[in-house]
Amino acid sequence: MSSAKGRSLNLLVICNAYPSKSDLYRNGFIHRRVKEYQENGAIVEVYYNHQPVSEPYKYDYDGVAVTVGNDAALYEKVRDETFDAFLVHFAEPSRIEPLVRAGVRGPVLVWIHGFEAEAWHRRWFNFIQSPQTMREALEKKVQYYELQNAYLGSLVRDRPLDMTFINVSEWFKSMVVEPDLGVEFKNDYVIPNLVDEKVFPIGKNQMQIV
Repeated sequence: MSSAKGRSLNLLVICNAYPSKSDLYRNGFIHRRVKEYQENGAIVEVYYNHQPVSEPYKYDYDGVAVTVGNDAALYEKVRDETFDAFLVHFAEPSRIEPLVRAGVRGPVLVWIHGFEAEAWHRRWFNFIQSPQTMREALEKKVQYYELQNAYLGSLVRDRPLDMTFINVSEWFKSMVVEPDLGVEFKNDYVIPNLVDEKVFPIGKNQMQIV
């Protein structure tokens, strides 16, 4: 990946979790994308947005530089540093508003994955175990889902930055995200999560089944 000037693209990936040596499976699918970007020549840094972290810290995982911090530290980072593009996974306010406040230049690519774009009842299987879990789900309906759906819907409609949305499934986009957010995606993309065959090798017998 190179810019129009022939230099390597400098990308900032912003997400709500990322693998570490002690937690290998936190959004591992994002890490597979990051490794592909690196293998195609891009310079990639990850910002793991975790709101309880008041003092940002850094670690390295599998050759990827990761910074962990809250939305205030993210704002300072994108205000003070220059990136060619911003790749956001799970578009909640703490990962988008710092970019808006900083007035970042360059494309903002927003991946839509699931919970951040669904109506509260979609994951009913998570809260039918007891009256208590149902009460908690109804509370979260008001405290999170309605606010988040309204926020993400406004992003799709208003595009406050040079923003493009990427859904991971055509079915999910048309059957869940668009009706739940009350929007229609235009000039956006569907890019499924990749399966890294170096991590999940497919044997000859499996290929025949496929």
